[in-house]
Amino acid sequence: MTHLRDEPASASSPRHHRQHRRASTLDALTASRFLPALSGPLLYVAASFAMTANTWTNPTRTIVGYGGDPLSFVWDLQWPTFAIAHGYNPFFTHYIIAPQGVNLMWGASMGPGIILAPLIFLLGPAVVYNLMATLSLALSAWLGQLAIYRLVPSRLAAIIGGLIFGFSPYMMGHAWGHVTITLAFLPPLMLILLHETLVRQRWPWWVTGVSAGLLIAIQYITFIETIAITLLASGILIVLLAAQRFSLVRARAGYAIRASATMVLTFFAAAAYPLSTMLYGTQRLSSGTVQPPDLVVTDLLNFIVPTFTTRFVPGFLASTSFRVGDGVESGAYLGIPIIAICLFTTILLWRQIVVRTAALAGLILAVLSLGPRLHIDGHIFNVPLPFAAITHIPLFDNILASRIMGVADLCVAVLVAAFVAKLTTVRAPWRAGGLAVLALGIFLIVPSPLPLPDQPYVIPSYFTTAAVKQIPSGSMVLVAPFDTNGTQDSPQDWQAASGFRFRMPEGYAYVRYPGGATGTGPVLNALSAEMTTIYSAPATAAVPQISPSERVAYLAQLRAWHTTTVLVGPMSNYKVMVAFFQRLLSRSGETQGGVTAWYHVGS
Repeated sequence: MTHLRDEPASASSPRHHRQHRRASTLDALTASRFLPALSGPLLYVAASFAMTANTWTNPTRTIVGYGGDPLSFVWDLQWPTFAIAHGYNPFFTHYIIAPQGVNLMWGASMGPGIILAPLIFLLGPAVVYNLMATLSLALSAWLGQLAIYRLVPSRLAAIIGGLIFGFSPYMMGHAWGHVTITLAFLPPLMLILLHETLVRQRWPWWVTGVSAGLLIAIQYITFIETIAITLLASGILIVLLAAQRFSLVRARAGYAIRASATMVLTFFAAAAYPLSTMLYGTQRLSSGTVQPPDLVVTDLLNFIVPTFTTRFVPGFLASTSFRVGDGVESGAYLGIPIIAICLFTTILLWRQIVVRTAALAGLILAVLSLGPRLHIDGHIFNVPLPFAAITHIPLFDNILASRIMGVADLCVAVLVAAFVAKLTTVRAPWRAGGLAVLALGIFLIVPSPLPLPDQPYVIPSYFTTAAVKQIPSGSMVLVAPFDTNGTQDSPQDWQAASGFRFRMPEGYAYVRYPGGATGTGPVLNALSAEMTTIYSAPATAAVPQISPSERVAYLAQLRAWHTTTVLVGPMSNYKVMVAFFQRLLSRSGETQGGVTAWYHVGS
């Protein structure tokens, strides 16, 4: 006999109606809980894809961004898996800037290539790079929203704050080519962990410590400079909180010390291998500065004067905008409305520790972004600034000052969120006025161009067909154009597309030069300098004559590199470069798949 509870309810039975009501109620509760939580991420993802729309019409042959950095990052995505599969160190390579090789731990980014290896295998490096360049903006904004929501418990306010952080002029400038910077997961997540460590202390201390250590380790193999900037900002926050709540320091010290010790131990355990490569490996970059500390800084006027990466630059500010701009690194622009909101919120809500701390930290970070000396309207004044005090501290000595604004913008986002949360408690006229100022502030930081710039990613068929197998595996190949600084970066991508069939004496990576200086690419010799001159010459330039002494020097350099093959790929002055090597090698090359090749050069 069948039990009653096993009998299906008919569509007209009371039981069916009760089940339907319960299901409807559950659906409504689920929707009411998750749809608001998803509104921020959905908004950010939609905005990110809108800003990269041109690229997604052909994402395998076009990449987001401009210049050599995006092309270099596509190579970075492919090197680690090849290295690991062949038993090589993924953080050091002899495949570019050969034969001496190059330490990849400062400028390159190996972490994403390791973590995303399955996606790269399935979708290809160009599509994965485009996904990273696109979704890094949305991810950073969403993580900013989560951090802000801890401090300002208003969902709408947190969403707007995340928008300010993830799509600020700073982020949109770096979206032109610095995906390792727009992938700004560390600052907001460290803010959450700092809040847990110093204020809330509800998680087990070891969970907080392990999470922080692993997070920093992941950032370490993604982009080290972000760690230095985040540690600097964290130190400022710790000092500010301790000064404001000194009476609570002793009560919270035990948890904070245990969590911090666990964080340090976890980081050193997780990052031991890349850390040893950086500090003790060949071509180590443990000391010395990559760029002068006074080179990439915020001009004081940039806070109120937009640059070319912002859509609205009034005509009367055009000349000033040009003077304060430093390419995509000029991302300090906030605009008068958002600055006014920050000032108003700070004054009105000064008693709130969140507002007070965000305002003070943001101000300190903004001042540090000005660099070691004051720059106003493109002019340098011999006025020493606080940043000068950290320019001789290891790790911090390689911070580009203007990039501190990336964390300062998180403080701005917290203040804007506090302002929005306050608007929900005031009368309608005040609310309307506040929203109008906020809307104007967001309107003024809309990026330019929309969509973001993109560039071709084209691999000559020579490197993806059996033709490339004419090159002995692992041998040295001189490729034109000669890549030194990222503006001619395609050869590295051609190499990666060939499955790293060959090594090259060139490449775009930070290198330690004799004497301790650091720069990008190998030091030019007579042959590579001539190749660079041909590449940069006017289209009407004649084929260079080669004197007997030059021929001896050029051929000696080919032997010193142990060159077996010379390739000339698509480039400016392609025909001139081909004719130059015909003269040097006294024979014609073989043209196939968009490349002209000379084999058995050393024989």
